[in-house]
Order: sequence, then C-alpha cells, then structure tokens
Amino acid sequence: MKKNILILITLLSPLFMAGCSENDAESQIEIPSSEDPIELEMFTLTSEEEQVNTQTLDFSFRIFQHVCANDDSKNVVLSPLSAEMLLALVCNGASDETRQQMLQVLGFEGLDIDVLNRYNRLLLDKLPNIDNTTTLSLANGLWARQDFPFLPVYMETMDSVYDASVKNMDFNYPDAVCSEINHWCSDHTNGCIPKVLDSLSPDAVLILANALYFKGTWAEPFDESATREQDFTTPAGGKKKVMMMNDCSTMPYFKNEDFGAVTRSYGNGAFQMWLLLPHQGKDINECVARLDDNAWYSLLHDGNQGRYEVNLKMPRFTVEYNRTLTDDLQQMGMTMPFSKSRAQFSFMTSKQVYLDFVKQFTYIKVEEKGTEAAAVTIGGLNEATSVGSEPQPLDFFLDRPFLFLITEYNTGSILFAGKITDPSAAS
Repeated sequence: MKKNILILITLLSPLFMAGCSENDAESQIEIPSSEDPIELEMFTLTSEEEQVNTQTLDFSFRIFQHVCANDDSKNVVLSPLSAEMLLALVCNGASDETRQQMLQVLGFEGLDIDVLNRYNRLLLDKLPNIDNTTTLSLANGLWARQDFPFLPVYMETMDSVYDASVKNMDFNYPDAVCSEINHWCSDHTNGCIPKVLDSLSPDAVLILANALYFKGTWAEPFDESATREQDFTTPAGGKKKVMMMNDCSTMPYFKNEDFGAVTRSYGNGAFQMWLLLPHQGKDINECVARLDDNAWYSLLHDGNQGRYEVNLKMPRFTVEYNRTLTDDLQQMGMTMPFSKSRAQFSFMTSKQVYLDFVKQFTYIKVEEKGTEAAAVTIGGLNEATSVGSEPQPLDFFLDRPFLFLITEYNTGSILFAGKITDPSAAS
C-alpha cells in the first residue's frame, strides 16, 4: 500500500549573545543593536482574543503536565507555543470531526478555526516588534512534493495568515530536500537547530516548519564575578556541584501553597522568565500536576504577592531534550488525526491522509547575561489510499528542583516551560 508522508517541523529558539551560529552574516535573523530599549507597548486584547488566549494557556499547561507525568528524565523542556502553532497549521487542513477533535484538545472546542487563525496572526504581528533590544522572529515554511494535489485554498491560508513560504520540490531527490530544509531551519534559529531531517521517506508529500527565534539579555544581568560553585540537591537527596549565579535586587515575588515564584525580565520587560520553586518538602511532580491555567491565574492574582528584596541564587544550566509527542497528544484526546481510516483532512487535499507522528527537540542555555534556547517539533502525515506584608530580604535559592517559564508580558504566551531537577546533567 502506497503511503505519502507529510512531515511537519516546528522550531523555537530563544538565543543569547552571539547565538549558536558560527557565522551570523549567513543568518536570516536580524540581530538588534545595543540601542536603548523602547517603552514597553501595552496592547489590549479583544474579548475574542482574551478567550483564545486563556484557552491557549490551558493547552500550554496541559501538555507540559502530561509530558512531566510521563517522562522521568532529569530535565524537561518544552515549547508549548511552538507545538500550538504547528498543530494550528495542521488543523487548518483538517475537516469535520478531525478538526473538531483537534480544536477540542487545543482548547478551542466550539470555536471556528478562523478565531484561532486571527489570534496566531496577532502573535505574528505583535511579538516580533514589542522590544527593540530583543530579537523575536516567527517563520513558517512549507516544502511540497511537486506532483501532489494540495488544495490552493489551504496554501493560500498558509501564506495570508501564517506568512508561510511555499516551495515545490522534487521529492525523488530526498538528500536535496533534506539539505534545503535543514538549511532553512539553521537560518531561522541562528544555527542552533542545524539539522532536523536525516532522510526523507519515499512517500513524503509535504514538510511544514514553524520557527520561533528569541534572543534576549537580562534587563539586570547577573554579576559574573559573583558566580560560585555550590551544591544542588536532586530529588533523591544527592548533592551535585553547579555554578550558581547570584543576585540581590528588588523584584516581584508570588507565593501559593505549592510554590514561591519570582520573575526576571529581558530587555524592556516584554519577555520574562518565571522561576517557580516548590516549598521545602513539596514534590515537584505533584506541584506540576496542580499547575494548570487556573492555578497560574490564582498565583498571579490571588496569592501572596509583592515586591521584595530577593537574594536569588540560580544555577547556570544547559539542557538538550527531545520527546515524541504522538502518544501524549492521543492520550490527551487527539486520536482521529492519527487514524489511517478515520482522519479527515479534506481542507488540505482530496487524498486520504493521516497524522503519523509529532516530535519535539529543545535546547536551552541560561547564563549571567541572558538566555539561549532552541526547539524543533517534527511530525508526519501519511496518505492511506486503501485505509502582602512589610517587604523583608527574602532568600530564593534555586538549589533544589525548580520550574521555569519564558513568557510574553501582554498575552502571557508561554514560549518555553521547563522542569530542572539536575542542572549538572544538562549538557
């Protein structure tokens, strides 16, 4: 039985300093100068955008929870925004029950796909321009088998809504196709993701890629001379030596029954890293299981909060992580897109196709001056022709397992979510 595969790739890469590229001159990413930050733009979401934004956050926490509950890796790093953007590209080609199921898992049950598209268009328009000292670029690319009957309306949506570049290629030369895609991925992640495909199935019909690149420095960098080797306590109680960054400054502090949390800003404050430290005696996995969008909202708005002088200790860390998300998405309820006989993608093609797999690769590096990270999500679609008190100095020592989120200020969009239980193993 002949099967045609649609490969989908999503990349997300926040980067720091010179980034991963050995030759920035070859990169398509425009790196900001050292000019003074512009004032943070505050934009108001419409009621429709607020609804989609809330549901996007819900999906972000659900997929992070699900992965953390089913992966015993020492460190987990996901890009919820990257996964959502990729699935939105696929969902635009889905129809009938398949589309409704995808929307349901993404959190948009009962909403039209155009609502999701308008929200993603907002992100594409707003996020890259909100901080002149931080680089954030989003790019989408499609590589189509030149003889496969894709519907023009689908490709037009990819172009008009998602600014996707579309290139028809001869898939009989898989090495050339892989080379083209890998080069695009490297360019759009400043060299942090230089390779996403080793080979191409002879049945492949389309490759889609979404790249999100971020390069930012802390608004208040850590003093490199204050970094010291210190102990980090792992979940098993062992001690690992890590390079611990140190800072003492006034910053927002939040607290609920599970976590204490502080936030550090990049650039003009449009992007932040949230650091969540479970209270002593709390199991980090049990805390993650309770960290949904409602708990997040409660932490920010109903919990104890204020600005405190904080003695912050934070390990330098580098994490490389990958995860096949196929089972996670199916267990979350997205089963029909993966079914050979039941998947419906009639808004993409007249052929019977189904989603074969989704996988994400991530990389993040945190240092005294800023953050560098990258993520790649890859998937495949097959054709199935036959089937509040007085502020006091506060110690906030990330010397035991902790979580982090990288978010955007206005929407709260989660670019990255991570669980760190052993920084020394993250290399």
